[in-house]
Amino acid sequence: MSSLRICILIIFCYLGVVDFGWAQLRNTAPETIQSCYKNATALNRANRQPMHINHLIAIIRKIEEKSAYLWDVRRVARLLVKRFQFDGIYHDPDKSLDLQYSPHPLESLKDRIIHDLIPDNADILPNDFLDNDERCALHWMLSHSLNAMMRDDEDIERYQGPRYSGALRAKRAIQKITNRPVETGTVYTDWGPISAGRLIAGIAAGLMEHSIPVVFKYDGVDIGNQYPPNSGSGGSGNGGGNSGGGNENPDWRNNPQNRNNNGNNPQYNSNPWQTQGRKKRQAGITFQNLRNVYAATLGGDIGQAAMLNAPYYQIISGMSPPVGSWNDTICPREYILNALPSSQVDPSRGYDTWTYMTGSEIRGGMDGLILASRIKDLSAKGFTLSQILEMYYSEDGIYGDNNVKSCERVSLFSSAADPNTLKEQSRSFAYLYNTKIVKVVVDQTSNIFNTLVDQAYSKMISFQSTLSSDPQCKKRLIGGGNTIPDEDKPTDPMVYIYTVLDHSVTRDELIAQQRFVGKLAFDLNVSPEGSRLGLVDGRTGQVLISPNYTDNAPILACKIIGQPQALQPSNLAQVLRTLKAEFVRLRIERERRGEIGSRITVLVFVQGKKLEETQRSSILNILEEYEAFGDIQVTYTSSKYREEDFHNFMLRKDSSLFIPIQSQGSGNLSDSTSLFLKEFLKTSHSSFGYPQCNEYKFPNQGDELLKGYDIFIKPTYIQYYTISPTQFFSSVDLRLRFSSDYGKVRICVSQEGKYPIQYDDRQNEDRGIQCGTTSGIYQPPESMKKDVEFIITKPCRYRERKDCSPIYISITSTDVPIPTGSLGTDCTQGGCDTMGLVKVTWTHYDMRCNDALKTRLSLPLAILSILSTVLLFNRS
Repeated sequence: MSSLRICILIIFCYLGVVDFGWAQLRNTAPETIQSCYKNATALNRANRQPMHINHLIAIIRKIEEKSAYLWDVRRVARLLVKRFQFDGIYHDPDKSLDLQYSPHPLESLKDRIIHDLIPDNADILPNDFLDNDERCALHWMLSHSLNAMMRDDEDIERYQGPRYSGALRAKRAIQKITNRPVETGTVYTDWGPISAGRLIAGIAAGLMEHSIPVVFKYDGVDIGNQYPPNSGSGGSGNGGGNSGGGNENPDWRNNPQNRNNNGNNPQYNSNPWQTQGRKKRQAGITFQNLRNVYAATLGGDIGQAAMLNAPYYQIISGMSPPVGSWNDTICPREYILNALPSSQVDPSRGYDTWTYMTGSEIRGGMDGLILASRIKDLSAKGFTLSQILEMYYSEDGIYGDNNVKSCERVSLFSSAADPNTLKEQSRSFAYLYNTKIVKVVVDQTSNIFNTLVDQAYSKMISFQSTLSSDPQCKKRLIGGGNTIPDEDKPTDPMVYIYTVLDHSVTRDELIAQQRFVGKLAFDLNVSPEGSRLGLVDGRTGQVLISPNYTDNAPILACKIIGQPQALQPSNLAQVLRTLKAEFVRLRIERERRGEIGSRITVLVFVQGKKLEETQRSSILNILEEYEAFGDIQVTYTSSKYREEDFHNFMLRKDSSLFIPIQSQGSGNLSDSTSLFLKEFLKTSHSSFGYPQCNEYKFPNQGDELLKGYDIFIKPTYIQYYTISPTQFFSSVDLRLRFSSDYGKVRICVSQEGKYPIQYDDRQNEDRGIQCGTTSGIYQPPESMKKDVEFIITKPCRYRERKDCSPIYISITSTDVPIPTGSLGTDCTQGGCDTMGLVKVTWTHYDMRCNDALKTRLSLPLAILSILSTVLLFNRS
C-alpha cells in the first residue's frame, strides 16, 4: 500500500475538528487526589514515598485492616481503580497557579472506557484510613503518565544533543523538554517493573466481568456486530470477562452522560444486533464484544497504541516498546525511560515514541490477566488482596499452587490469555477508542486499521520474548519435612537488629554502609510478620531509627539511605553503654506485655580504623553485662578486616562474633547483602523465654503450664531457637512441651550443639540430641495433655550463670501443611499471617531465672541505669 494512501486514510487530530468529548472530561485533576498536586512537599519527587510493590501491598493491607477486613478483594480493587487510578495527568502551564495539572484527553478517554466497564460505584475512602502521603503514593503507583519536563539534575546538552535538529533543540530549550521522560504508574518488583494500574484493574475486572458490543459504522449506518449483546465470544453467556459476555447494563446506552456530543458512538445504539440491510451482509469487518478484563489490561494498551502511533508505524517500525531504569533500586521513586534510538521523531510527544505501550505496561497487563483468570477462586478461599499480591510477588507463589508467581509470568500467560482472543479484543478496543479520537478512517476493507492493530500486537509479543532477561525464579525446594534433609533447609528467623554505622570513613564509604543496611531491610523481610531493623549513631549510641519505627521495608530503606552523612570519630564503648539503657527499657516493656520477644543483635560496622585497644576493657565489661540479659548478641562486620582483628573484643561465640562482608571490590556493599545474610541467619537464633520467670517463688510456679506461646513454621524451612541460661539458672525439673496445628513438626533439643537436627538414634545420643514429632492433633495449653515433652533435669549445674550452656531447639515441618486445623478453620483464622504455615504452641514448667533479689531487673534499677547513661551521654 502506497504512502500516499496511508496518509489519506490516516487523519490527524486537528484542533477544533476532532471531538474529544471535552464537555464530558475533567479539566483539572480529580478532587480525590488534588492535594497531591497542590502540596509542594507531596509533589516534590525527592520526598515521594517509594514506588515499590511491597509498599503498595502495605497500603492495601492498611485499608483492609482499617475496614476490619470487611472489604473483600472486589471492594478494595474497585476502590483503587475508581478513586485513585487517573492516567495521563501532566503539567499544564496554562492552568491557574494553584493547580497546574490536568488529565490528558487521550488518556482520560481510555480511562473512561475502562472505568465504565467495571460496574458499580466505588466506596469513599474514610479520611482516617490513609494519610495524605499514602493516598498520593497510591495514586502515583496506579496512574500511568509521562513527565517530559526537564529535571533539575539532567545535563541539558546530553539529552538535547547534536543528533537532533536545531529546531528541535530550540524547542526543548524553550519548553524544557527531556527525551528521557519519567514514567509514573510504574512499580518496582524483583521480577521487573510493572504498571500497577494494569495489574489492579485486571483483578477488579476479573471479579466483575462485563462486556459491551462494539459495532462498525460506515457512512453513518450500523453495519452489525459479530456477536449479539451479552453473548461474549464464548463461554456460558451469563458473565463477561474470561468466561464470555456480561449482562448488559441498561443505563449504558440510555444515560446521556455516556454519549458523545455528536451522537455518533456506535455502542449507544438501541439494538445494534438487529441492524438489517444489505450493508451488514456485505461488511468485511466485525468485532467481538469488548470484555472488561482485556480492556483493562493488554487489550486496552495494544488498541490505544495502534491508533495513537498510526502516523508513525512505517517511520519507526523497528522501534520496540520503551523501557527504562530506576533512579535507585533500594529506594525507587522514579522510573526513567531510556532515550530513543531514532532521531527522526520528537520524543517530547508521547505518541511518537510508542510510550502508549511501555514495557512496564506489558508486564503489568500480563500479571493482571494471569491473576484475573484465578481471582474468583482465590477470593472465594478467603484470601485478601494484599495476601494475593504478597504471595504472587514472592518466591513461594500462591498457596496451594506454588507455580503461580510473577517470576513465572511468561509461562503462565499462555494459559491465561488465548492469543487470538487477545488480538480480537485489541481490535475491539482500538475501534471503540478510535470512534472517540478519530485518528484512523476505517472503511469496509479495514486494511489499514487491521495492519495497525496487528503491528501493535506484534510489538507486544516481541517484547514478551525479551522477558527471559528479567530476573528468574530461584531454585525452590520442593516437598516438605522428611523429603529434605534438615541441614539443607533454609532458616528465616525473626530478628531485632540495632545497626551501628562507622562514621570514621569517607562520605562515599558511609553512603555504602547506609545502602547496605537499606538493602538489608528487604533481605531480612522487614514486614508485619518479619524482622525489625534500626539505626544507631556510631559515636554516641543515640538511636536514630528505632527497630519499631516501621514494619514497611521500602519506607525503612528510604529512611535509612536518606540519613545525613555526618563524618565523626566512632566510640563503640560509648555506643554499647548507651544502648544498655535502651535494652533495659525494652526488657521492662516486654515483661509488662508478657511477650517473649526476638533476640536482639547489635550489628557493628568497622570500616575505618580498627577497634582501639584502649577501649578493649570497657567493651568487654559491657559485653559481660549484656550476657545477663541472655538474649543479646553483638556481631562485628567489615569488608576490610578479618576475624582475628576482633578476637580481643569478643566473649563467648554465643554472645559476640564476626561475619565478613564479602565485597566485590566495587565499593557497592549492598551487592553483598545476600551472602552476608546467609551467614548471619545461621547465627541468629530466635529466643524462647518466660517473662514472668521470677514472679513466682519456688516451689509454686502458678499457672506456668497454662501459658502457651504460638510460633509459625514455613514448610521446607527449619527454625532455630535459644533458651538463655538466664531463664533456667535455678530450674530443677525443666519441662518443655510442644503441640502443633495445621500439620506436624519435628522438634530437636540439645545443650551440646547450636544446631540440633535429626540424625539416627545413635548419633542423636552421641551428640546429646533429643527429638520428637508432634501427632498433628492439637493440644492447647489448657488441656494439660502432652503431645511432645522434653524433661531436662538441672539444666544448669554451675555456680556461675556464664558457665552454663544455653538450650538449643530446632523446629521443622515434617509434611505439607493442611488447610484446616483442629477447629475447622484455616491458618489465618488460627493466628497465621499467611496461609500454608504450621502453628506450634509451646509451654513449659519450672522455668526459673534465679533468686529474685539477685537477677530480677527491678524498675528502680532500670531507672537508675537509664539516668546514669543519660548523664554519660550529656558529658560526651
